[in-house]
Amino acid sequence: MGVLPLFGSPKQPQFEPDGNPPIEYTVKMREFSPNNLIAHWIRRVSPEKCASSFAEFGTYLAEFHQKAPVLPPNSPYGQLPDLAQAMMDNFSVIAQNSQNPEIRAAIRSLEIETKNRLEDLRPLLQRRKDQGWIRQLHGDLQVANLVYFDKRILAFDRIEFNPDFQWIDTLSDLGFLLMDLEHQGQIKAAYACLNAYLDKTADYEGLALLRFYKIYRALVRAKIALLSPHPNQTTREQAVQAYLNDALNLQKAPSPRRPVLIITHGYSGSGKSHLARILGQHFPALVLRTDVYRQVQVLPSQDSPYSPENRAQVYLQLRDFARTLLQEGYPVLIDGTFLKAEQRHCFRNLAQSLGCPYRMIDFKITEKTLKKRLTSPTQTRNPRFGSEANLTILQSQMSEAEALSPEEQTEAIIYQTRTGWARVLVELRRLR
Repeated sequence: MGVLPLFGSPKQPQFEPDGNPPIEYTVKMREFSPNNLIAHWIRRVSPEKCASSFAEFGTYLAEFHQKAPVLPPNSPYGQLPDLAQAMMDNFSVIAQNSQNPEIRAAIRSLEIETKNRLEDLRPLLQRRKDQGWIRQLHGDLQVANLVYFDKRILAFDRIEFNPDFQWIDTLSDLGFLLMDLEHQGQIKAAYACLNAYLDKTADYEGLALLRFYKIYRALVRAKIALLSPHPNQTTREQAVQAYLNDALNLQKAPSPRRPVLIITHGYSGSGKSHLARILGQHFPALVLRTDVYRQVQVLPSQDSPYSPENRAQVYLQLRDFARTLLQEGYPVLIDGTFLKAEQRHCFRNLAQSLGCPYRMIDFKITEKTLKKRLTSPTQTRNPRFGSEANLTILQSQMSEAEALSPEEQTEAIIYQTRTGWARVLVELRRLR
């Protein structure tokens, strides 16, 4: 909250000025109850409350990352060799401090995989650095460093003693939190946080690094658990093994569900983004939004965001992102209108080429309802979803829309407001 000067003498310090220079300075802070630490809080609240709170935190974290200082071009920090060394140090420290055969076998497997992934991801890691995604961030964004305060989740105790751990990729910072939430079984909260973060940043290319960073962060926690003093050696090794199991499971697959490609189909105002947010959390899936990507990544360099050329560019770019994420092992949900047959076929063909299930959610909303939603001042439409639709755009969409073919209709899951989202979720879960 501030810095206050301290007067008097070391034996009799006082805050009141005594006419002499300050002998020291103190930091004024607000105290919070240990019961409100997130590690305790998540056990008391409902899963819905936990997920919604972490969705809000995802938005807050994205804004913090966007405002954070970008790594200067000539900075000695944030270099790829340093990242590689930090990752390799985890393996050497664990190997030196544990003779447990299961732990040593796990780190051997993970070390080989990490070396291979480092080489494969090197071009993307360098591109991230060149594009300004390395920033001065929290650095230790684990659940233990979060608190529920003033009706929201806040982070504290950021790293300040080591610049190497401050100047990191934004996805590494976020990945630490997501890994730790999943470690505690909070899958819905993790996806709610991640998708809310993406709604602000549209950092879809960076998602190819998420599993890589989560494995790295799980190994950091395993190392700390091993080095932390504990009277019971068995309990300590169990904590280490738990984080290593997280890393091994991530090595096999990054999501509790198999890769699935889902697209939405419907006019602006039909509720696609609202349903996508719910399904992204409950299914769960990574949600990529055409409106958000257009607004964050395309608009700065385009005069006409809804031109045919711009729309084609957005869909093709999201297709490429979806391919990478499906190959990584994630379920992916694309939130867009998909009114053109070519757009739909593009993603259907992608799913077929990768051998993963594909479904379309078809929104059946009357024209009267759509117009009411787009014109009503009381209509609660979340601005973070990026839509700028109005009646003019709606009329244009209706004149250009191409109907679903009979084959497409057999693959569609119908959504109507009166039937709710639960039925859609049931249909999607049959794709296991």
